Amino acid sequence: MYKYDVYCAGPWFTRQQEENNEHIISLVKKFNLKAFCPRYDAGELKQDPNKKLTLDVAKNLFAADISGLDDSETIIADISTRDSGTLIEVGYMYCLHKKIILFDNGTSPKANIMLAGLASSYVRNFVELEDVLNGEVVFDLGEKELE
Repeated sequence: MYKYDVYCAGPWFTRQQEENNEHIISLVKKFNLKAFCPRYDAGELKQDPNKKLTLDVAKNLFAADISGLDDSETIIADISTRDSGTLIEVGYMYCLHKKIILFDNGTSPKANIMLAGLASSYVRNFVELEDVLNGEVVFDLGEKELE
């Protein structure tokens, strides 16, 4: 049994990324799933958001994120901007043979073939994500061609 149902991965550097992150977290909560959200649950920045990001702090955050991934059954990853940290988290979960749900509401109408290949579900909007959380398998690659 895992400590968390879902690991919520995704960047939060822009307003749109923050909104995606918060909406994903709200859907997870709507379905009463226990979530690990790195932004709120990892390391020293959780206690002090104004703390300076040093190499030691970054290593502690990395270790906390890896623990969160290990302790989670599924990852929901916002890959809309192909953030490198998020993609590393997705690859790590793939290597652990865990369920991967990719959320991609970016501007490209095509899905990346490598990302699509490792996903359990590939969703393009919050309605499709809610369908997946409701037990459906959704694989919306957009246009038929992959990039």
